[in-house]
Amino acid sequence: MSDLELRELIARVDRNLEQSNLRMEKRHAETEAVVKQTNRQLGELGNKFGFYTEGLAFESVKRILRTKFHADNILYCSLVYRGNRSEEYDVLGIRNGVHNEIYCVEIKSRLDHDSNSHFDGAGRGRAGSAARRDSGAD
Repeated sequence: MSDLELRELIARVDRNLEQSNLRMEKRHAETEAVVKQTNRQLGELGNKFGFYTEGLAFESVKRILRTKFHADNILYCSLVYRGNRSEEYDVLGIRNGVHNEIYCVEIKSRLDHDSNSHFDGAGRGRAGSAARRDSGAD
């Protein structure tokens, strides 16, 4: 093989590598777009399932808060803001008067320890929900 043939071969290999790299980068970008879209769709589906689960449990939770905990006010899907932070509660049961208590209910389709970590270990789980009683006195 002469020097000229070797240079032509190397140039051809370089062009092929460059074309392969461009195709690979394009496919990588396409794959990233598909993964991003799939993640978005899964998130939306998870949200819909969560709303469905909350809707199924709400009437029972409302009845329990009224009969067992004597809640005067029941709030569904509450957002609480404290400065730059916000917290969302599926159901809040409020017992006013001399008791001055609030019951936070987090409805889960599957109850596990990690899902209720924001209850600081004080959460009690029962039938797909977790509740925390807070008397407001710290």
